[in-house]
Amino acid sequence: MRTKLANLFVALSVLSGGVAAADTRSSTDPARDHRVIEVAPAPVQVAGRDDRRDDRNDRRDDRADQRNDRRDDRADQRDDRRDDRNDRRDDRADHRNDRRDDRNDRRDDRADRDDIPRTAPPAAPVERVRARRGYVFVAGNYQYQAGRWIWTPGHYERKLANQQYRTGSWNQQGDRFVWSAGGWVSAGHRR
Repeated sequence: MRTKLANLFVALSVLSGGVAAADTRSSTDPARDHRVIEVAPAPVQVAGRDDRRDDRNDRRDDRADQRNDRRDDRADQRDDRRDDRNDRRDDRADHRNDRRDDRNDRRDDRADRDDIPRTAPPAAPVERVRARRGYVFVAGNYQYQAGRWIWTPGHYERKLANQQYRTGSWNQQGDRFVWSAGGWVSAGHRR
């Protein structure tokens, strides 16, 4: 409001010619007459079209800056969310790999512990054997798997010339039992 009043006062002084009113009495010597005061016209600051245009451009620039700031903020938030998703995905993959490694370690420990029999196998069940020409009956045996004794029944194998079938057996070595596999050996070889 003050600015408008000041602008109005300046405009009125310009319109009046820029000279203050003098006393009606005048002296014969104007150099000696001190009553006349000349006032120079003040620069006029009238809000014109250029000022309004500048204000409008400033507001437009401010709005554009605000839009750019909001766009940058949204892009930053999007990047943060993407990074968080990737971090969670990596954490899940690491957790999955850790669980898999733990399972494998437990399985290996169990295999190390369970695949070495510490006790003798149970007595073999009775198998019915019928003589078959040209075949040899290979007796069944126990196999140690996953901490348990599992029976494998016997079967027939075709005879081989000058060969004799030796059956496998479990032999104690220290505190554990070890399987000695059977197989065909030459007829002169005894063990």
